[in-house]
Amino acid sequence: MEKKLISLLILMTLLLLNGGCPQPTIINETKTLQYFNHGRLMNINIGLWYPAEKPAAKSGLIIFSHGLGGSPKTYQTLIDCLVERGYIIVAPYHNDYLTTLNPLLPLRLNFRQLLTIFEDILDNLRQINGYENISLNELLDQIVDQCVAGLINNEAVVEVFSDAFAYRSQELSLAIDLAIAFDRDETSRLYGIIDENKIAVAGHSMGGDTILRKVIAGNPAYDPRIKAAVLMSPLSAWSKVADIAVPTRWITGTLDDPRLYPAIYQAFALSPGPSSLIDFYDVGHLTFSDAACALHQLVAWLWPGLAISDKSFTADAESLATDAESFAAGASSPEVGEKLFRPIDFAATRNWQEKTEMINAASADFFGFWLNGASSENNWLMTYQDWIFYFAEK
Repeated sequence: MEKKLISLLILMTLLLLNGGCPQPTIINETKTLQYFNHGRLMNINIGLWYPAEKPAAKSGLIIFSHGLGGSPKTYQTLIDCLVERGYIIVAPYHNDYLTTLNPLLPLRLNFRQLLTIFEDILDNLRQINGYENISLNELLDQIVDQCVAGLINNEAVVEVFSDAFAYRSQELSLAIDLAIAFDRDETSRLYGIIDENKIAVAGHSMGGDTILRKVIAGNPAYDPRIKAAVLMSPLSAWSKVADIAVPTRWITGTLDDPRLYPAIYQAFALSPGPSSLIDFYDVGHLTFSDAACALHQLVAWLWPGLAISDKSFTADAESLATDAESFAAGASSPEVGEKLFRPIDFAATRNWQEKTEMINAASADFFGFWLNGASSENNWLMTYQDWIFYFAEK
């Protein structure tokens, strides 16, 4: 038992620190800024990642927004791979993060700030007719439901949630401002290496919702400095996607949250071009984070005989795929409806590194095309074509 526990700890460390792509020599700095949100003074930690060797030409800047309860460190694989591709990465530790700045010490949690946010939401919701007695557990369900089109039609409730998480957009703007300030500071290591005309954003889950608000023209959080966006299984109210002002790439998977999966197809269909949608086999809502990939692999390693019914998962996924394709029917070519759904092995028939690599490649090639003018934004397609359930672009 002791030997297995030691092996487990070693495996977790390797999974969290090894990204499955070349590891450049990277410098990581964390800066702390302050800002006001609803009259409350807030601290925000912002991480910067850049190559130790100064690039010969100016680099694009990518701002990353993590999911609710995550942190940039739980997406270290993606960050490292984007730096290896030549980008400067800046990512705020949003004031709802639950993980430490050190990925090996996950016991330092930001529960107090997150609970403060939830308490504010509860106080405001309880002023609305029909929500006077809402509990914390009910609130957690409402957070997801309000982010999926059509599940909550009460404008007052939607406004409460939008206002409650508006600090995330403010923190993204602070991150962009910080990077540009360093680029213009002659004493900074980043002096003169950022191309301010090549700024993009990426985000997962709640982070996808955060960056979406930054690229919708007319939204109070809209930032015209942003030129492209990658949305990884994003939470969002989809009513405004028709006003997206930049090229977008939407990424989901056949094991994504069933409340989000069809809605992501719908959002893609409603969004203007240029835009693309990728649906990967055997990728779930948390597959995008390193910690989830590690957990996925550890379950298969610790309990190799654990059989989660492929039949039940396949039936659920087939039903979701049918719903999703009906949402996507109005999207531009390639046409849907002729794709065959293959059985899903929940333990994954291939290792998690390959899943991580294909997600990273789909993101990096998109940025390479729209920021750097690379010859193709879909170089990854041939390499990972067996993993693609559905792909469309317009």
